Formats: sequence, C-alpha cells, structure tokens
Amino acid sequence: MVVFSRQLVVVVLALVASGCAHTQIRTFDPNARADRADVNADARRDRVAMTLVNGERIRTTTLRVDAYEATWVDARTGEPHSVSLSEVQSIRVRNRRRFVLRDAALGAVAGLAMGPVLPQLDRNPNTTPPLRFQIFVTGLSTTAGTVLGGSLGYRFGRTRYVLAPTDSASAHPPSGAD
Repeated sequence: MVVFSRQLVVVVLALVASGCAHTQIRTFDPNARADRADVNADARRDRVAMTLVNGERIRTTTLRVDAYEATWVDARTGEPHSVSLSEVQSIRVRNRRRFVLRDAALGAVAGLAMGPVLPQLDRNPNTTPPLRFQIFVTGLSTTAGTVLGGSLGYRFGRTRYVLAPTDSASAHPPSGAD
C-alpha cells in the first residue's frame, strides 16, 4: 500500500506541474487589426466577461470589438450596447474547446513521461518490474493525465485580453470636421 500511495502522489504532482489549467493573458492593442481579429474570433465562439475601468463587469456572448469601441447585445433585453475602448480594462473569453484539447495533450504527455518511472519507485534496485506491468502503468498514467488535463482545461481554460495603454487622442474616433 505504501508503494501505491507514493505513486499516486507522484502522478498527481506531475500532472499539476504540467500546467493543465491556467488563464492565458495577452496584451490587446485596439489599434492592431490582428489583435482585434483574435478577440472577435474568440468572442464569437465562447462566453465573454468584459471588465470596465470603473469596475463594472459585463457578461455577454455577442461581443464585437472595433478600433474605438466594443459593442454587444444584452441577452435579457435584446438591446444593443456599446462602450468606448478607453473605458475597457480587460476582456476575458472562456475558450473551452481550445483549452480542453491543449490541456488534455499536456496531461497525456505528463502521464506518458511518468508511466515508465512509476513502476521503478519503491522497488529493489536489483529487480525490474515485468514489461506488461510497466505498459499497464504507462497506459493508466497517460489516460489519467488526459482525463484530468482535459477536465481542468474545460473548467478553467480562458484567455484574458488586457488592453494596452493608448494615448487619449487615439482612444476616440476621428471627428468629421476639417
């Protein structure tokens, strides 16, 4: 029983250390077309929480960001809203699909790496565990890593876009006056 408990602790620590769940933080420059395209593509697929400078938090599934403002439709009332990007502090998008696949792969790699090591723990150094047992433990740890990594990625995976500071002149659309 001592062997099993030590092996379990090693597997859990290895899977946690592999970084199975986290928030990806990216700087978002509203003036960069590629950054706006990334935010809009992510927001089109998943739930969004936008935090304003005044601390207000807006949750939506219909966010659209252009060079000067963020627009969305209120899910309860169906009314469109917009806010200047100078008032937005950050945009957090829950990317379940992306993080499930990536974190399941990370967990599988961690499990695969730990598989050959686990049968060697708490054993007499002069003996080698049977090959079938080593293959079984490797398969078990790889499966555990895949399931745990995918589950954590589903639950906690998100991207947070933090707006890059801009000068006040570029935070507002140009006026039509000549």
